[in-house]
Amino acid sequence: MMLMECFDAMGGDYDSVRQRIPKDEMIERFLKKFLADPCFDDLNRSLQEANFPEAFRAAHSLKGVCYNLGLTRLGDAASVLTELLREKDTEKIDPAQCEELFQKVAEDYQVVTDSIKQLDSWVEI
Repeated sequence: MMLMECFDAMGGDYDSVRQRIPKDEMIERFLKKFLADPCFDDLNRSLQEANFPEAFRAAHSLKGVCYNLGLTRLGDAASVLTELLREKDTEKIDPAQCEELFQKVAEDYQVVTDSIKQLDSWVEI
């Protein structure tokens, strides 16, 4: 899969990331490093533990990484979850709603990771 096809498959914005990162090789390198980023796993673990402040930090970090890399669909899903978790009074946070929103994040995350692994230049880093 070529880089632009990868962005299409991920629901990403190749043009916006290309404005920030001028070379495709660098974009691919950052995408591959994304696979080792702990934000998604931290988010999953924090939600399972009902540690909403930590889940907020992880969701917010995931959102930022996604938007910086042009992973728009995943960034949007993480953004919605981030806003739910932004509530300072954690007793007002609905765990069922968190789980529902996290499932969307997880689905989009799987699409992103699968797409990155299908890049033509895929090499384990």
